[in-house]
Amino acid sequence: MICIRCYSKDRVQKISCGHSYCLKCVNYCYNENLRKCIKNCKIKIKGKLDILPFFQNNKKKELLLYDSYLDYSQRIKELDTYFIDHKDELNNTFIIGDKRYNYLENTTIDISLDNFMKIRNDSYLVYEIYDYKIIDTEYFFPYRSLSIMKFLIYYRNCKICFIYERACNHYNQPTNKFLLREILESIEKETIDKNYLNQKKLKQYLTLLRQNPDQESSILNPDGYVQFPVGYEKFFRNYINRTCSWDEKKKLHLFQNYRWIHFQDMHHLEKKYKEEIKKTYFQILMKKDILYEDIVNYTISFLIN
Repeated sequence: MICIRCYSKDRVQKISCGHSYCLKCVNYCYNENLRKCIKNCKIKIKGKLDILPFFQNNKKKELLLYDSYLDYSQRIKELDTYFIDHKDELNNTFIIGDKRYNYLENTTIDISLDNFMKIRNDSYLVYEIYDYKIIDTEYFFPYRSLSIMKFLIYYRNCKICFIYERACNHYNQPTNKFLLREILESIEKETIDKNYLNQKKLKQYLTLLRQNPDQESSILNPDGYVQFPVGYEKFFRNYINRTCSWDEKKKLHLFQNYRWIHFQDMHHLEKKYKEEIKKTYFQILMKKDILYEDIVNYTISFLIN
């Protein structure tokens, strides 16, 4: 196949309208040509259907969509940079300052070293959970709302789920802080979906949801992807925004915010297990007869910083 725009033959495939494109050109059509094929097809280019397969059909490219090769300190640094770079957008989407939500440090995280090592290299899903809430304010009458009350981080292969709950003040009103409430181990995704996405809802909840369909509980990254390469940011906003809300950026910023909160907790574990991880690497490398102790220690200094 040949790309109909640039005539490249490198990793070209047909999209839903029947025409062939390379990744660079289908991304151009999506971002710059109002999601239209250059042949003026009536079928709109759909990001998940037409662009995502370019990554999924290439394992090397698909690895770019995960962050499981990074330690948690590096993930935090990258997100801190993200919030600084998007500060104007954050303010325009009602997120005050660098982040909308903060975290309450939890000192009772209990994950074994073995599970922690598995988690570090696992992909994960981010669940955003809305609930029915009567909001009371100082200056206005109470009003009914669907509010973000929980988010979950579910590691798919390890089957471990971190449940974060939004803290409330002494008037039982939501604050802007989240606290890790529970860690579930050996739990299937189907069970998580049943308990948090598909459970029976109150009548008031369903009424408000019909009025605000973008406030439906959902998995923000259903394939486990957490980033896209430079140049595909617009499509990533569309990927994260499961409900086709008018405000794609706001959903993306919240997604990054949930990850940042979770990474704070995981970074504490990372520091706690740092010495034990060093010992593990040391034992593995010293089994190689050709390696000397000083070489092993030097190598480990790059593996664990």
